[in-house]
Amino acid sequence: MHGAADGAVAAARGTGSGRGAGRRRAALLAAGAATIVLGLSVRGFGAPAWAGPAGDALYAVMVYVAIAFLLPRKPRLPIALAALIACTAIELFQLTGIPAALASAWPPFRLVFGTTFGPADLAAYAAGSAVGFAADAGISAAAGKAKRRAAQSTTAQSRTGRRA
Repeated sequence: MHGAADGAVAAARGTGSGRGAGRRRAALLAAGAATIVLGLSVRGFGAPAWAGPAGDALYAVMVYVAIAFLLPRKPRLPIALAALIACTAIELFQLTGIPAALASAWPPFRLVFGTTFGPADLAAYAAGSAVGFAADAGISAAAGKAKRRAAQSTTAQSRTGRRA
């Protein structure tokens, strides 16, 4: 009975059991891959007027996904705040000129650290962190509904002795 109570408390906090954390990590891995592909596509093929802000927002989504992957049992709101803080710190780091020097030495650094500070990027990071939070909540809600339906189906099968 203790395990069921722990699961109920974890569900209320937005966190999962060991199996739930594994499923969440798998979903986050897929979301991260999709975010990377979408982000590189937007940056590579989009019009600069909207590709920059969209890419910055997707960068924040990816940071959210990475933090959630590393800490799958943590609630979503602190993860979103941590993603926003990390993105803001990286943006402010650009004021030092170090990221531009690193990108000159090895161009892939540009994808991680950027090169120039832009105050508008901070708004895109806030939007991206919010999108990460909302997408994670939506995916979790959908997974919870599917799990409840499966449990109800299993219960119905055991009552009737046949499959639904």
